[in-house]
Amino acid sequence: MANGGGALAPGMAVTFCARDAATARRDLVRAATELRAAFEPVSLSPGQAHALVDDDWSTLPGPGGGIAGAVYFSCVSRTGAYFGAPHAELQIVRRALGRVPLVGVFTAGEIAGRQLHAYAGTLLAFGTGA
Repeated sequence: MANGGGALAPGMAVTFCARDAATARRDLVRAATELRAAFEPVSLSPGQAHALVDDDWSTLPGPGGGIAGAVYFSCVSRTGAYFGAPHAELQIVRRALGRVPLVGVFTAGEIAGRQLHAYAGTLLAFGTGA
C-alpha cells in the first residue's frame, strides 16, 4: 500500500496504473532525448550541423563539453520481453543519447526522496565540467 502497507484511510488519494510497453518505450526515448538536448549547444555552426546529419558526433561540442557518460538504472521487471528483446531497453537509451559511455544497472526497487518506486527507470548523465 502507498502508506507503508497499512489500510487506506478516508480521503487518501489512490492511483491505478497499467503497465504498457509502447508507452514506456515512448517515455524512455523522450526522456533520454530531452536529457541529451540539455547538454547540446543552443546553436550549431554549419559544419557542426552537417556533422550531425552525417552522424559524425565527434565534432559536436556541448555546454561543458557535452555528456561525459551516463548510468541507467532499471527495475529488473522492465527488461527482456517487456521491451522486445534482451538489452533492448539499454539500446533505446544508447540510441537516444548518442555515442557516450553508458552503463546499465538492474535494480529491485528505485528510491526517490522518501518514496520507493517499482517498475521504474532512472537515467543519470554527467558532463565533462569543462
